[in-house]
Amino acid sequence: MIAGISPSAASGHFARLVESGLLKLEVSGLHRYYRIATADIAMAIKALANLAQASAPLREQAEEHQEAPRL
Repeated sequence: MIAGISPSAASGHFARLVESGLLKLEVSGLHRYYRIATADIAMAIKALANLAQASAPLREQAEEHQEAPRL
């Protein structure tokens, strides 16, 4: 298993991403290659990654606050 999921589960996820238009599928012989469908989608993914990275310290603080024992 790669990434903690079975090959059939990964295939199902990729199929959904292709159906939704987020990924494009290219078949070459026995190989299947997936790529991000458009530059706009790539920019949106990058923006989400930047947002996640910027909010990481806020999430860590929130988790620490939740774990603090209550008196």
